[in-house]
Amino acid sequence: MADRMEALYNRILDVINEHGLKSICDYGCGEGELLEYLKSKKPELELYGIDFFAKYEIGEESDHYKRIDRESDEFETLPGSRKFDLVVSTFALHHFQFPVKELRTIAGMIRPGGFLDMFDHCFDREGEGAVARSLSSLIGEATSALRGMYHRHHYTLQEASDLILVMPGEVVLQEEFRLEVSEEEQRESARKHNERTRRGIEKIKANWPEFWKSIFVPLMEHDYNTIEAYGIDPSKMFNIVMKIDRQDPNR
Repeated sequence: MADRMEALYNRILDVINEHGLKSICDYGCGEGELLEYLKSKKPELELYGIDFFAKYEIGEESDHYKRIDRESDEFETLPGSRKFDLVVSTFALHHFQFPVKELRTIAGMIRPGGFLDMFDHCFDREGEGAVARSLSSLIGEATSALRGMYHRHHYTLQEASDLILVMPGEVVLQEEFRLEVSEEEQRESARKHNERTRRGIEKIKANWPEFWKSIFVPLMEHDYNTIEAYGIDPSKMFNIVMKIDRQDPNR
């Protein structure tokens, strides 16, 4: 595990330890790295991971936590049957197609007096690599909207703090911070990003009608060329912690 991720995970551990939290759900858990880390530090925790497992075939079943597919019947009944002390969301907010609905769903999964701890990349204009990443986010949002796909947008702390007010509770922490990201990690992030973009451009050129090629290819080539020239700086983050004071009446 990169030291930068351990630093982020330890922030979550601090919230768990400070409030004596026992049942933890990672909403958008991916391969489950955070949950495995929490289990290694506090084996007594009751851990759950939610993601689109069937859709994306993410990882293997784990002995350390229960996996719940976001598109399953089990998930649909979860808010009424199970309340967590803490729901953690890392790098998921910018994927929410309908963020207000998703946040209210999350609120329904947290017991009164429990917490949401949300992290994501922060929209950033400080330095060429940060601007390149933020520009890439906007291009991705435009192309996703035209394709009818998920909403993809990196928020500022102020935007995310405004969104989270749809949840029934009190914000107890909101902050921006930077993780230690080496030049090698930044180059690898840029390489992976541009590899995905290159494959997308090739697919569009080979299969799409001329009208859509004329729209998407220039946008994606601009994204590719900007990242190729200036790289990606993914170090700026935000963290928002909210204490839930009641069940969401709109759920």
